[in-house]
Amino acid sequence: MSTPAGSGVRFPHDETYGPRAAATMLARHLPADAVDQWLAWALPALRLVPAAPLDEVVARLGGDPDLPDGVPWPVWEGHGPLGYVGELDCAALAGAGVAVPASGRLLFFFFDGSYDDFEGVVSIFDPGSAAGARVLHVPQGVAAQRRNPPDERVPRLREVRCTARRVLTFPCRELPVVEEALERLAGLSQDDRSAVDALTDALLDWPAEPRHQVGGHAHAAQGPVEHDVAEGALRAAGAADPDREAIVSEATRWSLLLQVDTDDALGAMWDDCGTLAWFTRDGDPTVHGFAWQSA
Repeated sequence: MSTPAGSGVRFPHDETYGPRAAATMLARHLPADAVDQWLAWALPALRLVPAAPLDEVVARLGGDPDLPDGVPWPVWEGHGPLGYVGELDCAALAGAGVAVPASGRLLFFFFDGSYDDFEGVVSIFDPGSAAGARVLHVPQGVAAQRRNPPDERVPRLREVRCTARRVLTFPCRELPVVEEALERLAGLSQDDRSAVDALTDALLDWPAEPRHQVGGHAHAAQGPVEHDVAEGALRAAGAADPDREAIVSEATRWSLLLQVDTDDALGAMWDDCGTLAWFTRDGDPTVHGFAWQSA
């Protein structure tokens, strides 16, 4: 969570998950002097929601990709073609504070395992499986054609064109800085401890599903997603069993780029209500990491 997502000021707030709603939610559960601290940890993000006819379209989830001639469909050798997840319009995200090229489109692909009966599973513990999650940049002005998957067994999602709404997102409770704050609060009265427990429960549903999102904090189902992508990067660099200190340090270099949730509208279900998350490292729009979690 090294770099906050920018404001994306031309996009309206989703008032249900905006600053005022966040402050109100926190005040219901925290002592007054702790509310400002939690708000300081919040990161703005762009929540992707279905676009109305006059909305600016910033992303397209599902459907089929527009690929230039000569660019092969991504394949995980030995396992099969990846499924197309969606794309971001880079120019439309200017000012949103995420590391994307200045123009063109970013296309996202993922191998969900169904093609080869789950012989291949993308995992941070297997650096070789990184080929199962890909990002392609198609530069502005390069001719591209809508392309069908190369095989009917490749998963195909229903298309949803998305606009953006500004929201606040909160860190996973298992990040060290949050754990330390919760430990301090746990020394308070029983009522305060109960309120903190209620807060962590409330944050599990903030924002509501489906959590398609650009920037901000990744939504965690099984611990900090930032730690997962960091551990995957360390293992890919040769660390057989990176320790917690190394993972926590490396995690500060990664920022969420795109999160795509399980969603009935897309026909998307990754394992048990899983969520896919792509990250960038040190603000470099050409360096990507990936992690995914399921409930």
